[in-house]
Amino acid sequence: MRSQLAVLIFIAWFLLPSRVLSQEDQKRKVLEAVERHATASKATDIPMIMKTVDVPYYVGGKLIRERKKLREMLKVEIERTIEASKFTYKVEKIQSYNVFRRQLSDKDELKLLDEALGNNGWVVTLKVKYPGNPNDLSPDGPYRRIVLVRIEKGAGKIVGVYVFTAS
Repeated sequence: MRSQLAVLIFIAWFLLPSRVLSQEDQKRKVLEAVERHATASKATDIPMIMKTVDVPYYVGGKLIRERKKLREMLKVEIERTIEASKFTYKVEKIQSYNVFRRQLSDKDELKLLDEALGNNGWVVTLKVKYPGNPNDLSPDGPYRRIVLVRIEKGAGKIVGVYVFTAS
């Protein structure tokens, strides 16, 4: 009985704390994931980009569930982008998915987002400046991009891009 108790104490004391991240540690992991993804995107390095993302991946009101399809979609996006290396961004807001989800009402959309983000999801609002890109969402200056990040196995992975359409 004592040996079982000792094992349980060992597990609780040494192993669990390394797996349970504080809110600040999670935010740091999320920001690291965004930075890794931005660096890979600027380099137009598809293999490196694929290391920063995971499926299911939410985009355009649907989920991409296969890594091969996600790779194809991201490759097309990168190839379509003119001078990707020149974009700059600033993090405007970072919030847990649980807080963000209260702003949404579409049940079908919520179901997809729940699947992509799970219980460890974060939503990062970026202010992006893309000089000289005719495909800018806002040619007059910076635009906002909402990036979806899931924490899994102690690391953040980009699991989607959200376009906020609420009035």
